[in-house]
Amino acid sequence: QLRCQAARFECLQKSEIYGCVNPDVCHLLPFFDENESPGVITGQVSFGPAMVAGRIDEEQVEGYDVFFADECNEVIGSLVASVDRSFLPAVGGCCEVMHYTVQLRDVWIPDGGAVKLMVSIRGLTTGKVVNITDNSGGPVQQRPGTTSLHKATTDAAPKTGPWTVPAVLALWLAMGM
Repeated sequence: QLRCQAARFECLQKSEIYGCVNPDVCHLLPFFDENESPGVITGQVSFGPAMVAGRIDEEQVEGYDVFFADECNEVIGSLVASVDRSFLPAVGGCCEVMHYTVQLRDVWIPDGGAVKLMVSIRGLTTGKVVNITDNSGGPVQQRPGTTSLHKATTDAAPKTGPWTVPAVLALWLAMGM
């Protein structure tokens, strides 16, 4: 497809993609397994809000998903946990690295070489990754004979910032709106 550039009145012979950037979480903290059972993890996955082109921007984000990933950062198994975006989307400002926290409890590591946890924007299968260190004292071990995550439970909730619904309503009323 040809596209004319406004600054030059000539056509480009190759397609040019512009304006499309996938959002990604701004930061993902290290994961520490609190469970001593081999092949089972328990701990917190903490991360910051979405960033687009170097700027915090959650306006088009519905939520975040947590997956297991292999050494090549490819998703393994099914969804481990999910958290909805905060009621008021983060826009601008700095990356608050613990804006969201997902608590994983007794989650079996699936077969297939899972050695990382990935946090992605809901609907994407790429994102930030962090290594898993299994607290059993050895290398990451997978649950033998299955790839399902029957034992997964999560407590996922966005951390609220200073702008709660009552605070926003009070501000709105004070401004005479």
